[in-house]
Amino acid sequence: MARGETHPTFVIGLGESDEELAPLLSSRAELLLEWVEDDDAWGDES
Repeated sequence: MARGETHPTFVIGLGESDEELAPLLSSRAELLLEWVEDDDAWGDES
């Protein structure tokens, strides 16, 4: 999306807002990765 290319197997929306959506999706993906790496976010199950 950020490069102006379409994915071969899925589409998000109509493709008209890709330039706007790409940075939003990227920032959310980075946030999710931070949460996954934060052991404190998952609580103590032992």
